[in-house]
Amino acid sequence: MLEYRQQCQEMSSEELDLTVKVQLAAYRKSSTYWFQSVSEKQKIEGRERVAQKYYFAGQQVCRDIFLLCHGIGKSKLSSIDASLNKDGLKPRVHGNT
Repeated sequence: MLEYRQQCQEMSSEELDLTVKVQLAAYRKSSTYWFQSVSEKQKIEGRERVAQKYYFAGQQVCRDIFLLCHGIGKSKLSSIDASLNKDGLKPRVHGNT
């Protein structure tokens, strides 16, 4: 894990963003998948947020360990997540550009 964290710290900002985006996209659950097991009596509506699971080296981990492994904070993760929802797997563009 420490070696992977060092590799992430050596990446450029764009490379790290794309690495995290790919890992987030790989383990997302869409809203249609989520509601397949809901009973018919319950009201079915679209989810406000998608269900996200975090993995490192094939093992499911908590969000804090995922952040530690990639050397990023919660605010950067949330901005990457918002960019993934809005633009997909494209590189993020800074707002001042």
